[in-house]
Amino acid sequence: KKYCAKCPSGTYRSSSTDCSPCPAGSYNDQQGQLQCTQCSAGTSSLPGAKSASDCKAVCSAGRFSQSGLGPNCQYCPRN
Repeated sequence: KKYCAKCPSGTYRSSSTDCSPCPAGSYNDQQGQLQCTQCSAGTSSLPGAKSASDCKAVCSAGRFSQSGLGPNCQYCPRN
């Protein structure tokens, strides 16, 4: 999206006129930033995350959730 003002939280300034959502695994809780902050080790986020609390544990091997993140990871069905 094109912005003349500061990019909103959950995004970063990707060019002189464009704001892009923070990529998966990062967040931005402030406006007008040039980059997003990486989630802590062992955690990730969905694109456009706006705070560190959006970084959740990644489902472990053999488990899944709709987003791939916890806390509601379920065991994969056995065939």
